[in-house]
Amino acid sequence: MPPREPAWSGRAGVPPPGSPPPRQPQPDWGYGPEADDRRWWMPILIGTVALLLLGALVVAGWAIVDAGRRDTPTSPTPVATTSAAPTTPAPTTAATTPSPTPAATTGAPVPLPPLVGLSQQEAVAELERLGLVARIEPRTSARPPGTVLDTEPSTGTEVEPGSEVLLVVAEPPTPPPSTEPGPTGPPQPTPEG
Repeated sequence: MPPREPAWSGRAGVPPPGSPPPRQPQPDWGYGPEADDRRWWMPILIGTVALLLLGALVVAGWAIVDAGRRDTPTSPTPVATTSAAPTTPAPTTAATTPSPTPAATTGAPVPLPPLVGLSQQEAVAELERLGLVARIEPRTSARPPGTVLDTEPSTGTEVEPGSEVLLVVAEPPTPPPSTEPGPTGPPQPTPEG
C-alpha cells in the first residue's frame, strides 16, 4: 500500500513533503515572448519624429528672422557727385584724410564689400552708398596712386551704418634726396652796372 498523505496537507495548501515547490506567478513586464513584437520600435519612431519637428521649427525660425533682417528698409543716402580730379597726386602731409560724413542712418549691419583694387573715388562712393564713413590713410606703394590697398575692417565684416572704414590708399614713392653736387661752380662775380 502506498504511503498515505496526511489529511491536512491538501487543505492548507502545503505541498506534501518531498514535492517540488510550486511556481510563483511572474509579473508581466512586457518583455516575454508573449509581448507584442511591434512595440519595441515605437520609442525610436517617436524620438525621430520629435527631432525632425524640432529641426523644422529651428529652420523655420531662422528663415523668418533672416527674412525680417533682409526686408528692413534702409533710408537711401545721398550720393555725392564730384568733378574729375586732376591727375596730380594730392599732397600727403597729413597721415589721414577723413571724408565728408554722410547723414546718420539707422538700419541693420551691412557686410563690407570688396574694395581692394578699386580707385579711392570708387571705394569712397561705395561706402557712402552703404551709409559708411571713409577715412583715408596713404601708404607708399608700387601700385598706381589712388588704388585701395587694404581696408579695416576686412571684406565681409558686418558694419553698422554710420561706422568709419579705414581705406589704405597707394601713393607714389617719394624720390630719395639727391646726394650729388649740383652743376654750380665757384661763385661768379656779378657785374655792377
